[in-house]
Amino acid sequence: GADVVSLGGTGLASFVDKNVGLNKSVLVTGHTLSGSDAANYLLPSPLILQASITAKGLSISGLLIHDKVYDGSPSATIDDSSVHGSLFG
Repeated sequence: GADVVSLGGTGLASFVDKNVGLNKSVLVTGHTLSGSDAANYLLPSPLILQASITAKGLSISGLLIHDKVYDGSPSATIDDSSVHGSLFG
């Protein structure tokens, strides 16, 4: 028959750091095994999984680009004296 084993406890997970990145290590703790056959099994310690942190969006307002008279160059004049940023997501 099938072994009787349950995963319990309160799982906690922490990324290795707070920075954006792909396939970052995540440490998982707080789990326990129970059931009549639990003694036959061992949880990996440490339990390390992988997940990604994606960049948070930023909205920028107040940035102005001035019109210009043709001068043969691709340059533009920026007025950023009233720039405000806000996070979303």
